[in-house]
Amino acid sequence: MHMYFVHAPIVNSKVWYQGYRQIIKESFELSKKYDRVLVSNHLDQPLNFYQFFLKYDPVKFLIEDGGRVSGGFAENQNHLGKFYFRQNLEYQRERKVPKTLFVGTPQDFPSEVAIPIKKYQFLSGEESAYIVAGDYQ
Repeated sequence: MHMYFVHAPIVNSKVWYQGYRQIIKESFELSKKYDRVLVSNHLDQPLNFYQFFLKYDPVKFLIEDGGRVSGGFAENQNHLGKFYFRQNLEYQRERKVPKTLFVGTPQDFPSEVAIPIKKYQFLSGEESAYIVAGDYQ
């Protein structure tokens, strides 16, 4: 019981998607100042989590956003309004597009260039996600 209730939540926080609700809610609040938000698919099925935590209207997703383009999680054309889900963020190139916000894993951003607005950690202390603004706001 001790292992299950004390250690497992910390050791397994990554596979239990710990912190996703906070990342999504905060990126949504920050998105109000931006024209588009690029979200890395390296966050592991972020489209599903954004739909759930933002209570996104499924009819709007199907009709206005075009639904899931290919049915796959690696698709680069899926979006919810101004949230675009990408297999590769291509931060170096995309950061030059005005009013762009990025949400991804630490590996999605070159450490010498990207300065996160927000950093998130799993309960284990491992960094889980960053929110980063593009160059031109």
